[in-house]
Amino acid sequence: MVRGDKLAVEPKIIGNSLERRMFLKKIFYKTPLRYQIQLLYEFFFKGAFRSGKVGLNWARLRVEVRRFRELKALEMRISGQIPEIPRAPSGPFDPRVLSSVIQNH
Repeated sequence: MVRGDKLAVEPKIIGNSLERRMFLKKIFYKTPLRYQIQLLYEFFFKGAFRSGKVGLNWARLRVEVRRFRELKALEMRISGQIPEIPRAPSGPFDPRVLSSVIQNH
């Protein structure tokens, strides 16, 4: 989707679940303390508190992933470049792997 394109449905706070979700996503990046709010949402409303420390770590990880995505998008906007995706090297297999005992079974 290109910025400025019309959406299929207009985001509204009072509407069906799709419209509400679109509205919340639209205002999320303008909200102060958004990461703390998301942490509370993930931990309490999504039920991560029931898992204790593991749930807290999961909620924190979710917040960090969103923050990293936002930072990467900002970096791409500032630099004007899309990063290269690293590719696995291609070519013949390593002869040590081909001659290993595990490969012969």
